[in-house]
Amino acid sequence: MKRKVIHIGTASGITLPVVWTDEMKIKKGQELDVSIKGRKLIVGVESESEVSRCKIHVSGKNEIATWWSIVPLYELGYDEIEVTFDNPETAVIINHIAKEQLGCIVSEKTDKKCVLKSIAKETEFDPVLNRAFETAIELGKQSLELIKKDELKELKNVKSLEYTLNSLVGFCHRMLNKEGYKEPRKVGILYAIIKHLEFVGDMFDEINATLMESPKLKLEKDFIKIYGMIVEAISKAHKLINKCDENSLEEFVNFREEILSEIKKSKDPLTKMIMRNLRKAVGDFVPLIHSLHH
Repeated sequence: MKRKVIHIGTASGITLPVVWTDEMKIKKGQELDVSIKGRKLIVGVESESEVSRCKIHVSGKNEIATWWSIVPLYELGYDEIEVTFDNPETAVIINHIAKEQLGCIVSEKTDKKCVLKSIAKETEFDPVLNRAFETAIELGKQSLELIKKDELKELKNVKSLEYTLNSLVGFCHRMLNKEGYKEPRKVGILYAIIKHLEFVGDMFDEINATLMESPKLKLEKDFIKIYGMIVEAISKAHKLINKCDENSLEEFVNFREEILSEIKKSKDPLTKMIMRNLRKAVGDFVPLIHSLHH
C-alpha cells in the first residue's frame, strides 16, 4: 500500500487508509503512536501491548528435550507459555528453566501444568549485549586466574557466570525476535554475533569441566599464555562493537595472527587442539562486528 506525501506548511504528511481508520475507530484530533524503526515509520493506536501466548505438551522423560522444547519459545518472544505434562517431576525441570531465563517466572503450577510468564520490562538491546560480552570476558578472566593458581577444582565456582551468560544471550534473542532492532537489516548479524558469544561461553565451560576432571593435570606454560591472549581478544572484539574503523580492525587481525603463531609454536597437543578451536570462535566475531558499522 502506497501513499503520496503531502505538504502542510513546513510539515509533511500522508493520508491514513480509510479501512484502517474505520476499523480502529480513529476520530479527528485523536493522538496516535508513531515510532521509527530504521527506514520504517510505524503508526499505531495507543493501547496496552497484546500478550502473546502459546501451549505445549512435554513428556518430561528427557530433561534436555524438555529444555529444547520450552526455551526457544521464550526466546521467540511469547509472554506466556502454558506447559502441560504427565510426570509431576517435570515441574522441577520447568522451575530450573524459568530461573535461567532472564525476566521469566512460573506464575501458575499444578501437578499437570506450569505457566511460564515474562515479567521483563522494556529495555534497550545494546546495553544487554554489552553486559553479555562483559560476562563472557569475566568468565574467561576468573577461569584463567584459577588455572594460574593451579586451583582447578575451584573452577566449579565460575559456573554461575556461564549460566548468567546463557540467560543474557537468550534474552538478546528474545528482544530481537519480539522487538526487532532500530536498524532492521542488522538483526541477522546481531543474532549471529550472539550465537558466537554463546559458543565462546560453552567452550570456556567445556575447558573448565575437562580440567576439573583431571585436577592433578600439569598444564604447559603455552596453555596459560594462549588462554590469556584469547581472553584479551574477546575484550578487543567487545571494543569493536563501539568503534571498528580500518585501524582498529587491522589491529585485531594482527593480534589474532599473534595468537595463531603461539598456537603453532606450542608442542603440547592438548593446547593446540583446545586453543585452535577457541581462537577460531573468538575470531569469527569480528567480520560480523565490522559489518555492524556499515
